[in-house]
Amino acid sequence: MIYIVIAVLLFAFSIIIQFKKDFINSPFYYLFYYLFFFILFCFTAFRYEIGCDWFNYEGMFGAARSVELSTILIKRDPLYWLLMKAAHYFNLPYPSINFFTSLLFFIGIYAVAKRQPNPLAFLAFIYPILIVNMPMSAVRQSAAIGMICLALIAIIDKRPKWFLLWVTIATGFHISAFPFFILFPFSLGKHFLLNNILKSGLLFIPISYLLITSSVGEHASNVYIGTDREAHGAIYRIGLLTITGAFFLLVLNNKWKKKFMEDYNLILLSSVGMILLIFLIPISTIISDRYGYYLIIFQAIILARIPFLQFQYQFNYIFYFIIPYVILVLTFIVWIMNSWHFNKCYYPYKNLIFNFF
Repeated sequence: MIYIVIAVLLFAFSIIIQFKKDFINSPFYYLFYYLFFFILFCFTAFRYEIGCDWFNYEGMFGAARSVELSTILIKRDPLYWLLMKAAHYFNLPYPSINFFTSLLFFIGIYAVAKRQPNPLAFLAFIYPILIVNMPMSAVRQSAAIGMICLALIAIIDKRPKWFLLWVTIATGFHISAFPFFILFPFSLGKHFLLNNILKSGLLFIPISYLLITSSVGEHASNVYIGTDREAHGAIYRIGLLTITGAFFLLVLNNKWKKKFMEDYNLILLSSVGMILLIFLIPISTIISDRYGYYLIIFQAIILARIPFLQFQYQFNYIFYFIIPYVILVLTFIVWIMNSWHFNKCYYPYKNLIFNFF
């Protein structure tokens, strides 16, 4: 099956390269990296009738033809509707929307990946859950995740105007990105973490109020809270995030601070967020799962950098380095082999590129 083949190749190359770190700086390494990056982009951007939401989005695309521009501007996720309207204007077919949303997703992924010591490992860790579930199905949120990736880079680089721009665009594609405005104080400059948390806490109040009292908040409450609707598998995805967050705080915290101080505060904050997500599960598996996908970016950063941290014992280094690959591969294979959701939405895989041959 093509999904497992890609996962095995990604993980195998990532592990082998990690044991030969000098290879990472060679031209051949980047040949492998860009090849995998291009394959993953084409794998998502040109898929055909793949993903549980394919036909729902196709219906939205048809409806967008007759929607007035003034109506689009007051809709939820207006940038996605504008994208569909633009596609109609240029007489582009529905699959073109998947191309553009995948492009936005991978632009953000590329921006984060190039900041990593081993970009290929970062790709490997986001493939099994994030890539397969987002640009392969939830295209609006995948575009938002790409823009949030750029916003995270703006936090690290202390560029507040760019941060606001990327979060605004992300929110235009999917309203779930709106709470990320809370992180604005972290983009302002080099302040103590506690100071930034206090400022973010002050922003949390009006942002939460706007979200809860809006039509979006009312819709989310009616649909996702206290209903039978459930995100299947959310407990396992959130469980992996919670374990990663706890592992960072208990084992990697001080090591990371010494090696990667430039983004230490952001990773520390994200680790706390990973742990807190588990407490959202009883309220709504869908809401917790929705934000879990954003935090997979941080999870992948943490796991991909483990081999570059200093450990006292060689056994600890090898164990901590290998075990995330083993867990993710097993999780992915078990999901593929046992999930009715996967069989319904992702199999058999079809791609528009194949139609040209």
